[in-house]
Amino acid sequence: MKKAFILVFLLLTVFVCFAVEETYTIRFNTVAAPTQP
Repeated sequence: MKKAFILVFLLLTVFVCFAVEETYTIRFNTVAAPTQP
């Protein structure tokens, strides 16, 4: 039972990290795009 909980927690952590990385990438591209020649 505990192993399943740890597995779900790890999957959630990976998913959250991926989502945050995607969000920051989109924001960075949005901010940097107008400054590009």
